[in-house]
Amino acid sequence: MAPGFYYTIALLLVVIVASLVGWQFRRRYATNWYRRAKLGKYLTIYFVIVLVALGILSFTNPKPFWPKEAISLGCWLILLGCQIYSWRYARLKAAIEPPPQPPAPRVSRRPRFWGQVAWILGPLLILAGLASWTLVADRLSVQAEARTRAGEIAASVLAGAEDFFQVLQFTKDGFSVTQGRNHFSVNEQFELVAPRPRLWPPQPAPLTETDFARLQPGKLAQWREAEAAFDREAWEEAADLYLNFLEGRRQLGREPMADFHAGIASSRFRPLALFRRALALERQGETAAAIDAYNDLFGGFIFGPRQPAESGVPLEVLAALKILALAGTNVAALPEDWRKNPTFLVSTLTQNEVSPLTDAAIQQLQTLAPALVNAATPGNQSVAELFDIWERFTQARQCYTEARVQQGTNTWPEQFWVKSAAPWLAVRQHPPTTWLADRRDGPNEIFYAVLPESWLQQKLLGRVRNLDRWNDFAVMVEIAGRQLAVTPEPVGSSGKMEASAQQLRAHNQPSMVTVRLANPSDYFRAAARRQWVFGMLVGTMLIAGALAAWMARRALLKQLRLNEMKSNFVSSVSHELRAPIASVRLLAESLERGKISEPQKQNEYFRFIGQECRRLSALIENVLNFSRIEQGRKQYEFEPTDLVALVEQTVKLMQPYAEERGVKLELSKVQSPRSNVELSVDGRALQQALVNLIDNAIKHSPKDAPVTVELKTDGETPNVQRMEHTPSTKTERASGDNPVTRHPAPITLSVSDHGPGIPASEHEKIFARFYRLGSELRRETPGVGIGLSIVKHIVEAHGGRVRVASEGGQGSRFTMELPIKTAEPRRRGEKAE
Repeated sequence: MAPGFYYTIALLLVVIVASLVGWQFRRRYATNWYRRAKLGKYLTIYFVIVLVALGILSFTNPKPFWPKEAISLGCWLILLGCQIYSWRYARLKAAIEPPPQPPAPRVSRRPRFWGQVAWILGPLLILAGLASWTLVADRLSVQAEARTRAGEIAASVLAGAEDFFQVLQFTKDGFSVTQGRNHFSVNEQFELVAPRPRLWPPQPAPLTETDFARLQPGKLAQWREAEAAFDREAWEEAADLYLNFLEGRRQLGREPMADFHAGIASSRFRPLALFRRALALERQGETAAAIDAYNDLFGGFIFGPRQPAESGVPLEVLAALKILALAGTNVAALPEDWRKNPTFLVSTLTQNEVSPLTDAAIQQLQTLAPALVNAATPGNQSVAELFDIWERFTQARQCYTEARVQQGTNTWPEQFWVKSAAPWLAVRQHPPTTWLADRRDGPNEIFYAVLPESWLQQKLLGRVRNLDRWNDFAVMVEIAGRQLAVTPEPVGSSGKMEASAQQLRAHNQPSMVTVRLANPSDYFRAAARRQWVFGMLVGTMLIAGALAAWMARRALLKQLRLNEMKSNFVSSVSHELRAPIASVRLLAESLERGKISEPQKQNEYFRFIGQECRRLSALIENVLNFSRIEQGRKQYEFEPTDLVALVEQTVKLMQPYAEERGVKLELSKVQSPRSNVELSVDGRALQQALVNLIDNAIKHSPKDAPVTVELKTDGETPNVQRMEHTPSTKTERASGDNPVTRHPAPITLSVSDHGPGIPASEHEKIFARFYRLGSELRRETPGVGIGLSIVKHIVEAHGGRVRVASEGGQGSRFTMELPIKTAEPRRRGEKAE
């Protein structure tokens, strides 16, 4: 890894540490030189460690040390010197100033929510940024990979095209054809040189006086004597005379140097003598001898000078036709060298001047080809392989004809396309200079290779498939101005270049390769899917972080409100407890010291002490009940209870407190034909709820104002059985077959006062725990703010509800509604179930 990376990391660490230290320094150590000296010591050690690490990295770097690393180390040394100076200065100042005093206790402040939000969302935002950078880098890496692959494919295709263009391999002995492709060569006038052109009709080539003058006198006499016998159709004599002319050798072609001594090597007489001798044997009826004689002419022609007949027809073609005609379908009658090496025979006929006679000889050989191939090398060669050279030379002649028609006799380019039923590319082959120097005496040939378009596409496609097995790329090759689609163009493709496309052009040939993505959406689908998934994860993470921050803020505000209410509750409870305890202590101390000697006055003090104790008991009971409700441990014991007696007892219990406050506590007449209303309730809890309502009414009522407690029941109900907590409108059956019907009108127990009233906007809030109207510091009435919440919980536990009716300045009315069941009146003497 490069040293610049380590420098960057080190600088980042320095910045982070300096920022944290500076922040702490501003908060605590701004005027304390002892703290500054301590901080300077740690910073100096940190700078030394960083400097040593960078020095080791710089000296171990294989690159030249100067000047980049030296400058960096010099800057760090300067920073270290400045830090050491500031540290020493802080130490000197710390020695002069007095010792630091212990810090004053910090005043608790309201916690700031935005700091918590920063700690929650800060890391998430950093992770989101890193994830976004990762997604972008992933997309760029996929595009870079696509461009790299496209470049590799383009280079491979271009190299393959250059390899495929070089069809001929030139050696010192000639050249060889690679890859089985066709070729042809032309001269400087762009006339066909190889393969030999088709010539027809033949040009006559009769014997001239010059030819006869080249013969020795004895040979000339033998020739004229043999010609005379042939004209007389003396076939046997003519055959012997021609053989005598050839000095009795049957296969003179095997000893070509002997012909020079015989005086016939430089003449045209030898092949004519061989052919006429074979013809004489054929006319004589000696088929086998004629075949051998024709084969002597064929073999002698191969090894000797090639001369046509006087009519201009090639003698070796005539000899081949004669042998095939004499042998017929009998392959065994053919010459032995034909049966052993038929490929050489076809090659000889193919490379000679082509004429209709050559076509006829090839056709006859094709009829005998299966038997001839089996006789030569059974199973090692096919008929198609035997005539492959004939087919290729025929195609090469056809290609030359098409090229000559298209290009004419003008200068032919290095590469050009030939339009035909199957388009093909002509590529010029360049022999090496040494090869041309060895053949200065020969014709100046220009070689062209024939590359069919389909073959070139197949070869280039093989190159592409070696590197692109999943068909991700579309490859287009431009050769000699013609675009060649190596891979099939995808359906719906626009053909436009993408960012991942690559183009390469050959240096020495007019060829260019273009590689682009066949379907970019499919290629980048995996990356797009990853981006979508990670984007959703990042978005979900941010949403979850924002939700967590919102929930944290909500919980924090709720906790703050709860803490404030608890603080008010503690102060209220302390106040409520302090007042009666102080009163009881003063009264008890007065009685203890004997200051009160009058019995009537002592009884009054005793009454006050009992009253304050009851007040303390009620307050403690409310606190305990509230604690049980908060913890979910509040339990109710339901049992049959005389509600009227319970209400009367509660009113009598609160009567002294009302008299003390100067309030008239009244109990209205119960609207019921019977005085006994019996419910299955928790009497103690219900009494506590009623006490809380009466206590609130007395505390908020002015002097001489009435507080009314009213109990209402349905006048038609003679008896009320056990209450069901779940309301229902269906008719049910109780024990004893007594029909029990849910009564539509519940029992209502209300407490009314003539106090200042409660605004309508506060009706729902007053039942919340710790909530009190007005400021806690300016309260005019005692209380802790939990009485009404306890009332609501008790009534709802009995299946009822609490309603408040109040307006500002018109007093308040709190009503507890308790559901009931009515039953048929029992007969006299029956017991209640």
